[in-house]
Amino acid sequence: MKKIPLVLFVLVAGCTSDALTGDNEGGVIGDQVDLAQPGGMTGDMAMVIQPGVDMAMVIQPGVDMAMMGQTGDMANCGNAGQACCPNRTCSAGGCCVGNMCVAATMTCGGNLGTCNNGVCSGCGGAGQQCCPNQQCGAGNSCLNGICAQCGGAGQTCCGNRTCTGMGLACSGGGNGVCVQCGGPGQVCCAGSTCSNAGCCVGGSCVAENAMCGGNLGQCAAGKCGNCGGPGQACCGGICGGGTVCQNNVCAACGGAGQPCCGGRVCNAMNTACSNQNLCVQCGGVGQGCCPNATCTNGCCNPGAGTCIAPGVQCSTGDLCGNNGACAGCGGIGQPCCANSMCNGGAACANNVCVACGAAGQACCANNTCGAGGCCNAGKCLPSGGSPMAGQVCSNGMVVACGAAGQPCCQNNTCANNGCCSSNVCSAPATACRAGGMCNNGSCGCGGNNQNCCDGDPNGGNISNYCTAAGLKCTFQNNCQACGGPGQVCCHYGVCNGGGCCDFTQGGSGTCIAAAGNCGFNQGTCNDGGCVTMQGAACGKVGQPPCQGLGCTAPFSAQVGNRCVSCGGLGQTCCPGTNGDFCAPPFACDGQNNMCAVCGGMGQPCCQGSTCAQGLMCNGGNGRCQ
Repeated sequence: MKKIPLVLFVLVAGCTSDALTGDNEGGVIGDQVDLAQPGGMTGDMAMVIQPGVDMAMVIQPGVDMAMMGQTGDMANCGNAGQACCPNRTCSAGGCCVGNMCVAATMTCGGNLGTCNNGVCSGCGGAGQQCCPNQQCGAGNSCLNGICAQCGGAGQTCCGNRTCTGMGLACSGGGNGVCVQCGGPGQVCCAGSTCSNAGCCVGGSCVAENAMCGGNLGQCAAGKCGNCGGPGQACCGGICGGGTVCQNNVCAACGGAGQPCCGGRVCNAMNTACSNQNLCVQCGGVGQGCCPNATCTNGCCNPGAGTCIAPGVQCSTGDLCGNNGACAGCGGIGQPCCANSMCNGGAACANNVCVACGAAGQACCANNTCGAGGCCNAGKCLPSGGSPMAGQVCSNGMVVACGAAGQPCCQNNTCANNGCCSSNVCSAPATACRAGGMCNNGSCGCGGNNQNCCDGDPNGGNISNYCTAAGLKCTFQNNCQACGGPGQVCCHYGVCNGGGCCDFTQGGSGTCIAAAGNCGFNQGTCNDGGCVTMQGAACGKVGQPPCQGLGCTAPFSAQVGNRCVSCGGLGQTCCPGTNGDFCAPPFACDGQNNMCAVCGGMGQPCCQGSTCAQGLMCNGGNGRCQ
């Protein structure tokens, strides 16, 4: 991509400001730079910000301002499947959906309708819901989720607080309102300018030959006689081009390491205004984004305000493209990219990318699932889950289960009241793999209402367990029936029939019936998660935890304010009793609390401190040797 051009600031019949009013001081993204920078106008004049009036005019010779904010080559935008061009435009009547162009007459995805003459039929038009990313069609702005006309006199300002009518400026807080500007007593126009050679003083226009007030002198040719120049007093807080008001004196600004000029503008190449109001380097990978959210070789990550390299995932889930923009497709919740493609961890459904690969989610491309799961009827079955009687998913493969010497079926089930010990079935009256004799599902521990068996007698971080079918080890270290409404949750937070697990009671949890009340005003239980009447969802992987409940879906654990997958291969261990647990045939590695293949040389010990034949569990480090 091209280097960001040096912007030459020329005072045009007025002054610039170092102070902001309204919402302009916002827009600092991340810790480094302010993205509320010039862009979006046509002709020779670009926009900066000044007190009371949010956009001010600055000359950038030789640059058509319709191009400002563009990243990459215009040839790389506008066509179906490409990124949207500046001002969210697409060619041939296409529609910009999530920064990706959809061809005319094609579906916009979700419930957004069909693309027609640049607007999706279900969103983006005046009075309709906003399209994704709060986007609206030309001449409209998104207000409280609804598109409304903008930019005209008395109307709400359009995006970036711009006005479309001549002689108008965006004024006031919030989204602002377009008002007349430039006349005596009116707000200053863009660039701190006033009409008929008037002077901008404190955000308001003074007529030529009138006194500027105080000891600022007389207005002549757009400048007050005694203020505004380098080293002079500020004109009511406003200074001329290339200077900024500091301690009521106009000082040099805009260069690297210098204070930002009025409107938080820097005029040295590849610099931007930081939170400290200083001009700092920008645009390189790892640096803050430059004005107009641009980077010299990469994309401006919208969630962090920093530059990332092409191919790196943006915070919105899509990838940074070679044209300097996040693709706008392929991430979870975004439209599918060309050929129904989505990024890793997502699959295309109804032209929208949905999360895939985790337990209970849709299978990813080529019927694949992550973390050792198996694809069954288009949905990912976790390792340890049974697609049918006598079969179980084991590390990505469906194998026979339940007979003596075979893996246990789902919920510790073994044939003929056998015992599930170290995730292997033992027949009645035979030795359990982790010790004891099998008797009606019990190995001397692990039966109904018995104490739980020790998950790591030789040391480690493996939770205690039960050996009989349909039981779960509670925090009181005894085995109880699990999965039904009001019962403890089964291993990994599973509740029967799509119920929800209330994990506020620790690793045991309590099952809430499907369609039952989640409590705490969290709505109704639906397929492991809670949903309110307003559609707010919580508790599933990728969603926030439910207030008062935690993460309610199977194989989920709370990390920060998000529910993430747990218990599968390479995932964090799920919380358990006197340790953590993983889906069979995996075990929790005490060295990093991650689920790993167990039992082999140098691998973590399996449940019950067991290892492959010929190896022993080292109690010192919990590994097989």
